[in-house]
Amino acid sequence: MSLDRAEEFFKEKRKKFRGSKNFDVSYRNHGSCPYCKHNRTHSNLLREITANEQLMEYMKEETDG
Repeated sequence: MSLDRAEEFFKEKRKKFRGSKNFDVSYRNHGSCPYCKHNRTHSNLLREITANEQLMEYMKEETDG
């Protein structure tokens, strides 16, 4: 059954997109807009920063010792 017929006979249970998701695909889940991507990957960014700081600290101890 096509999406149009499913909507016609009330078989479609999915909600319509609201707000900015309605007119631009890049604002949907797993989108490519910078704002959405930063929100989605924030924890990864923090882990990367922490790992780099630990690596720099280790390298500093190795060169001093």
